[in-house]
This record gives sequence, structure tokens and C-alpha cells, in this order.
Amino acid sequence: MSADVSRHSIKSTLRLASLLSIASWLFSACGASSSVGVSGTALSPKFTVAPHFQPTYSEHDGLETLGDPISPEKLDGGIYYQYFQNGRLEFNGAAADGAQVSLSPLVLEIRKPDPPNTGSPSARALCFAETGHCVNHAFRPYFEKYGGVYYFGYPITDMKVEDGRVVQYFERAMFVWDETLPPDHQVRLAAVGIWKCAIVNCTAVDSASPATPPPDSTQTVMEIVPAIGAFVSHYGGADVFGIPISEPQKLADGTIEQYYENVIFVADSTAPEGVRLRPLGQEFKNGPDPAVAPSSDPDAVFEPATGHNIVNPFRQFYDEHGGYIVFGHPIGEMQIKGGILVQYFENARMEWHGGAPKGFEMRLTNYGRRKLEREAGAPQPALPTPLHPPQSLKLNVWAESPILPLGQGQTLHAQVMNEHNVAVVGASVVAIIHTSGGDFTFVLPPTREDGQTSVTFVLSAWNAGAFVTYEMRATYQSLTSEPARDSFVQWFGATPTPTPSS
Repeated sequence: MSADVSRHSIKSTLRLASLLSIASWLFSACGASSSVGVSGTALSPKFTVAPHFQPTYSEHDGLETLGDPISPEKLDGGIYYQYFQNGRLEFNGAAADGAQVSLSPLVLEIRKPDPPNTGSPSARALCFAETGHCVNHAFRPYFEKYGGVYYFGYPITDMKVEDGRVVQYFERAMFVWDETLPPDHQVRLAAVGIWKCAIVNCTAVDSASPATPPPDSTQTVMEIVPAIGAFVSHYGGADVFGIPISEPQKLADGTIEQYYENVIFVADSTAPEGVRLRPLGQEFKNGPDPAVAPSSDPDAVFEPATGHNIVNPFRQFYDEHGGYIVFGHPIGEMQIKGGILVQYFENARMEWHGGAPKGFEMRLTNYGRRKLEREAGAPQPALPTPLHPPQSLKLNVWAESPILPLGQGQTLHAQVMNEHNVAVVGASVVAIIHTSGGDFTFVLPPTREDGQTSVTFVLSAWNAGAFVTYEMRATYQSLTSEPARDSFVQWFGATPTPTPSS
């Protein structure tokens, strides 16, 4: 990966540098305008997502990808459009169903496509003959998770380094890898919406812009998604609730529910805000704990309805993200479970991970996904019944940091499944890491109930741009998997120490 800006004019280079500076600033502030106060009252951003764009914004996890809206909805030549921090959405009513809303190809205004790459792609790259470029394993998970080529367009360059950042250009978005962010958030979109908005003064209110959208004669269940999407945005977005993992489903009582990774939302006109959560915390805990006395902690709040206390850090998270409206009442006290602090509420379980990066310590347990996988009649095929014993093993492996920055440990993950894609518990996995300083072999802990295990090691030398390849093999009883191989880029690293922590 090498910088390649020689084909661009000085004007384009300065424009790109300015864009990256805006992107760097934006990454540290993204989402702040849609936070909530300690009372649980939502603080709306200056602009709201227009009705034309709410389903698409929700479907593609708008806060995580596009950021907040930065303009009103506008109308130009029969096309409705609205600017967001990281892009611009367009609505064309004359387009075919499913293709009426799209991201504008703003990136094509920043740079021209590179010539097709004639080299051999890596094994985990996703390549497109249409442009001759590939999405490599660093950006591919984000690309596929949030919409793929349908949403971001085709890649018009390969991954490269520009102005000290790892970037890749697509027709409708620019991906940036930021090693200063936590591993799950190191891929972000550059602020091309802010850049374009500054050029065209997009925040100006256009008298021709409609106050309300024209009526839609093709009403479907999907029209409820904006209500859920607005609720999600107001109370914390994907960082709190995860991403949607099912289509909306109409229930017998006329309400509509949708599964997210961590919760299940129900669009219900009788709810105070038109949306409520299913009580997954109660379900997974199998009922509340016995009531206790109020805490002597002056920062704690006691809930007499259930007889339980909420203490920091859970109280702060509870207050900031909707309080009772979102989580319901506490149904247990704070406790240590599996080495982390947890507390159950009626609608969710909170987890406090003290070793996580600052700002990412608190999260919700993924009860929405667990419920979807095990619930009979859930809006996806039920998992097949496991066979005992397994007849064969399948092994999936991946590196937590496809691009490993200076000073950060690497974690290699493995998941062992049987022939029906059901997790195998208690399997053994051996990893061999190949480096210029020699090979190192690690024996990973037995696989957990989700079939996963991992090993963490530290790179002791530093060699920017080098690749580390590794292979793993799983065994269970008399079965052995085929070896699984992959690699990661040593952004500043070389040989691992021979003593891992897992």
C-alpha cells in the first residue's frame, strides 16, 4: 500500500487533505447531536431525517454510517435529497421499487477512478470486474454489513495510504481506517457530506422544499420502520441497540415488531412514544430477584416498583439513553457474572467491561439476536437440530485487527461449527503464526457455547507494511477440520511474543 496522489491536481490534493481533516474531527464527535439528557428526554439534532429517507436511514444504521442530518429536505428537478455528515441521500419517485432512494456519487467529484488492478487479490478480498478493484479484508466486513455495492457503489480504488491514513474510495462513499478508535469502530466514512454541503450551502432552507412528503399509494408494513428508526436514533443508535437483524413483522394485535441485535422493538400506537421494547431482560433472567433495601450510595436511585437500586456506572447509562422508557425497571442488583459487571432490567441486560476503551465500556447483551435464533416462528429459519456427535467440522478464523497499529495486541478468533452450522462446544484449536522471525504455535482455550475461542499476543518488533500469515486447525473427538488460513497487515509490527493471554 503506497500513497498515490501524483495523478491529481494540487487543487484536488488540497481538497482531499481538507476532507480528511474534517473526517478526523468528525470521528471524535460523531453522534453527539443525537444524545439524550440525564432525565431521559431526547435532544433532537437541528435537522431531522426526512420521511422519504427514514426507512433507508434506519435500514443502513444511519447514525453509524451517514451520521446526523445536516440539511433540510430539498427538491431539485423532481428529485428530493437531504445531506448528512458523511453523504447525501436522493429520492427519485420515478425509479423502480427498491431503487428510489440512493446515496449520491459525491466521491466521484473528489477523485477519478484508478485504472483496474491487474495483481492477484488476497484470499478474503471481494473483487468487482466492473471496476477492477477489490474490497480487502480490512474494509470488507463494514462494506458488507452496511449495504455493500448497492449502497456504497463499486470500489474505484484499492485500499491505499494517503496523508498518513488507510483509505479506500467507492462511488458513493470514502472509507477511512482510524487506528485510534476501538477495534469495532475503526472503519468510518469520511465526511463527504460536510465537504459538499460547505460548497453548496446545503443548510439554507429552500422555499420549494416540501413540508411533508406526497402521499404514498403503496403503503406497506415497512412504513413503520421510520418510527422505530427515530426511536433508535433518539436513544443512542447502533452503539446501544445494535443493528436491525430482521424485517418488520406484523403481529396479530396489529403492532409491528423488529429485531435488533440487543433488543426487540414493537411499534405500538398505545405506547407513550409509539414504540416499546419487549421484556427480554425478564425473559432471559426468568423473573425478577427479591426486593432489597435502598442503597446508601448517594448517587444511586432506588426503584420502589421492583425494589432494586441503580448505581453508577449503570445509572449514568440508564439516564442517558432513555431510562424507564427504554429499559424498564431494574429487576436485580448489580452483580459480577463471567468476570464483568452486569445488571438486569425488564427489557435488557447491561454489561460493564472495565478493560474496554474509554467510552465503550458499557453495552447491552445481544438478547435480540439470541431470541431470534432460538424462538420458534422467528422471522428467519430456525437453526437446525444439532447432530450428536458432529459428522464434520467447519472452521472460520479472523483477526480482530486486519490492520494492526503500533502498540496494539492482536487477537485471533476461531469459530468451530458442525455440518449444519451449529456451534461445537469444547473443540480444540491450534494456531500457527508465520513471521519473519519464525513460527509460533498457540493452543487456544476450548470453544465456548457459541463455538468461538480466541488468543491474544503482542508484536515485539515493528515493521510497517509487513504481512503476517497464520493458519488454524480444529479437532473434536475423532474429527479434524481442514486448515483455515488468513493474514493481517503489520502496520507497525513483526514477531509476536511466545506467551499469549487468552
